[in-house]
Amino acid sequence: MYDGQGNLLNPYATLPPLPIGDQEEVVKGGTGAMRVYQEMMFGQARQNIVVRENYRKLLLQYCKLDTAAMVAIWMHCRNASKKR
Repeated sequence: MYDGQGNLLNPYATLPPLPIGDQEEVVKGGTGAMRVYQEMMFGQARQNIVVRENYRKLLLQYCKLDTAAMVAIWMHCRNASKKR
């Protein structure tokens, strides 16, 4: 994705925030994903089904993008090794 000036955007910056309590959150990295998972499973959020569901959605959108990045890297390496 590109911004209005044609600059390539960080794909993690394009993830939409979801409401968690009185704020909106986005998971943009592995450490953030671990913290969200910990809060979802063991923190105060474990008692609130709506908050847990939004945490689940945050983790899924992050994991989908992260997996797509790993597949792109794998495909690049596979194609590069075929050219040798």
